[in-house]
Amino acid sequence: MKFDPNNPLTEEELDKLGKEDFDSFLEYLDGQSEHLRKHTRPLNSHETKKMAAMNAALQGKKLTDEEFERAKEIGKQNEKDILNK
Repeated sequence: MKFDPNNPLTEEELDKLGKEDFDSFLEYLDGQSEHLRKHTRPLNSHETKKMAAMNAALQGKKLTDEEFERAKEIGKQNEKDILNK
C-alpha cells in the first residue's frame, strides 16, 4: 500500500493494516517517511546545541565541553549544507 499525503490512514486503519498485511504496513510507513523527509531541514548550530543539552538533561547528566563542541561542529556543517542547497 502506498502512502497518500492527501488521504493518510487513521490510527485504526494503520493498526488493522499492520495485523492483516505487515509487508504493506511497512511499505506504507516507508512511503510516509520518504514524504516527511522531503519537508525537513537539518538543525542549525543553535538547535543542535539545544537538543544536545536537552538530551543530556533527560539522561540526568550535564553536557560536557567535548559534547558541546561536537554539537557545535555538527550544527555548523548543517548550516553549510543548508546554504549550499
